[in-house]
Amino acid sequence: MQLANRVVVSPMCMYSAQEACPAIFIWCITDRAPSAAPADFHRNDLRRRDARITPGCTGLWNDEQQAAWRRIVDFVHANSAAKICLQLGHAGRKGATKLMWDGIDRPLEQGGWDVLSASPIPYFPDSQVPREMDRAAMDAVKAEFVASAERGERCGFDMLELHCAMATCLRVSSRR
Repeated sequence: MQLANRVVVSPMCMYSAQEACPAIFIWCITDRAPSAAPADFHRNDLRRRDARITPGCTGLWNDEQQAAWRRIVDFVHANSAAKICLQLGHAGRKGATKLMWDGIDRPLEQGGWDVLSASPIPYFPDSQVPREMDRAAMDAVKAEFVASAERGERCGFDMLELHCAMATCLRVSSRR
């Protein structure tokens, strides 16, 4: 893949999805498409609802989400020379947290979901303790990354980036 220059729009969590569907913030993507940036990255949490960071995160695990992303990708391709990248990630122990403006990274007080991570270490002391991944969970997450990547290919994304830090990160606190 060749780009016109080295300027790209970094992936961002918009926290505006409904049931992980991106339709509400399509303006943000389509407004930037004709810009000078030859590549635009878009963050998605894969797997299913419990892989999201917040209730407002996008996803790519069902047909409705795939159709919405296909419309966005088609619009970008029809109205610019920009390439559009799909970034897939998994929330890990940071999952089931509030929208940024409601208390970034703070646990949901209600409506949360079970989280899965590499270790049973909570993101914050008052965050829920994630279920530690075993081999079966690792295989399932891998298969779900593949399934979401295949959906992304069907959407027409030009590039795929895997964001693998969330599921494996260990929180390190510094003492000064």
